[in-house]
Amino acid sequence: MYIDDGLDGDFSIGYDGRTNPSLVSTKIAGLVPRSIYRIKVAAVNKAGVGSISDETTCYTVAIPGQPGRPELVSSSDNFIEVRWGPAFDDGGSPIKEYELQTEAVEGLGVANIESW
Repeated sequence: MYIDDGLDGDFSIGYDGRTNPSLVSTKIAGLVPRSIYRIKVAAVNKAGVGSISDETTCYTVAIPGQPGRPELVSSSDNFIEVRWGPAFDDGGSPIKEYELQTEAVEGLGVANIESW
C-alpha cells in the first residue's frame, strides 16, 4: 500500500504486506490531523508488482473542541434539564453526538451543588 506525504507529494510504502499477505486492511499511524492523503495499492507476487489500483483520498480529522459548560434549565423530583453551547471546532468532521456525564451529590439543597 502506498501513501503520499499529505502535501500532494510523492508516494512511499505505507504498508508492506510481506509478513501477512492475506491481510487486506491496515491502520497507518503518525499522520497529520486535518490533512488529505492519497492512497493506492498494488498486489505483489514472485513475478513482481502487479497493476496498481486507482488512487483514493482520505482525510484525517482531529479531536473536537470543548463545548460550553452545562447550565441548569429546570428540575423536578425525577429529572433535570440542562443545556450547553456547542463545540466551536468540530475537528474537521461533523460532531455526531455529545456525552453528558453526571455524578450523584450527597445531601439536598443549594449548599451541596458542586461545579462540574
